[in-house]
Amino acid sequence: VIWENGVPTRIDDFGGHTWNTPTAINNDGVVVGFSLPADQEGTRFFRAFVWTKEGGTKMLDQIEGDVRSSATGINDDGQIVGFSRTAGAVLRAVIWEDANAPIKNLNDHSAAGSPYLLIAGDINNSGRIAGYTGNGLAFLATPIDSISHAGAPGFRIGPQARVGIPENIRLQLFQRWGLDD
Repeated sequence: VIWENGVPTRIDDFGGHTWNTPTAINNDGVVVGFSLPADQEGTRFFRAFVWTKEGGTKMLDQIEGDVRSSATGINDDGQIVGFSRTAGAVLRAVIWEDANAPIKNLNDHSAAGSPYLLIAGDINNSGRIAGYTGNGLAFLATPIDSISHAGAPGFRIGPQARVGIPENIRLQLFQRWGLDD
């Protein structure tokens, strides 16, 4: 549910009985998260969603062939970030420029030599994305106007944090997002 002025409004899910989790909300009341489709009952193959009061719940695009996706952050411009996962447990940090845009693997839009980006955890109103890299460190991706190796505007990945995410926090995040298997 989402509470507005003390009144709850149900956020519809995709019919599964588990893994229906809102993860973020922006200042316009747009909610993102992940939900298990009814035809995936008994699995952890949840899908990213966006919810608006006017439009209800919408399943977001997923990288073709992937089995899971989650939206973990949204800014006031409607840019959504999260992750997508293959059946072989390969994670990729992703962005949807808006709820109707195709999903983009942030690794395809990073400057050459950037670390591998696993999870995009949140995005601010300046388009900066904070997340988690493949070598266990945090990252900050900043939009740039120059063209990435994928032929579109890209992201500059700032210097990696010198301190990794503590193991207990990393495990809690992975458990929250159903990635602990």
